[in-house]
Amino acid sequence: AEIAYQFVWHQFCDWYLELSKVERTDDTLHAVLRDILCLLHPFMPFITVELLQTTETVFFPKIDEAFLNHPENIAMARSVDQMIIETVTKIRNVRGEMNIPLSEEMSLFMDVQDKNLSPFLPYIKRLARIRDITIMTDPSAPKRSAVISTTYGVIYLLLENPHIQKEIDRLFRVAQKLSKEMAGVANRLNNKDFINAPDEVQTKTQNAYNELKQKK
Repeated sequence: AEIAYQFVWHQFCDWYLELSKVERTDDTLHAVLRDILCLLHPFMPFITVELLQTTETVFFPKIDEAFLNHPENIAMARSVDQMIIETVTKIRNVRGEMNIPLSEEMSLFMDVQDKNLSPFLPYIKRLARIRDITIMTDPSAPKRSAVISTTYGVIYLLLENPHIQKEIDRLFRVAQKLSKEMAGVANRLNNKDFINAPDEVQTKTQNAYNELKQKK
């Protein structure tokens, strides 16, 4: 049940439905939905039967399964899916960390080994709200950009002045918070009565101070 949930909710709903909006693939979409209803039948028998019986003839056409008979096609499709999902997820994460609204379009540079990514760029543009994507021929990193490492290369999200100032302000607040936490832990370590604390507590407190110092 957990595997079925993860696939339907996080793969089909989160990603495939959004990807299908870029390029219509109705036959594939309908076929996958039909299989999902069959998969969910043991857990949700009544609603799945109702949906299959009332929509089978008009909603689920026959599809050409020749593509599925070649393992290399499946491997390629999975690789492309992983590339798109990883790229979009990491761009969204950077946006979230830097408080850049998803509604704001940005520019992206990609330093990748595979230069034949053109057919897949529209998916990244739509899902990550990217204005334009440049496949780099010069390995020099663009100035004023957020560097994002991926399994297939490095990508650079170009930042405008407001983005940079927001990030400076964010990092300043983080540094202030760490300094305050370090001061509190240091006061505890310097307390003459703290030497009587159990060794486990002293070690844990010292490790906490070292971690905070490293983060700062």
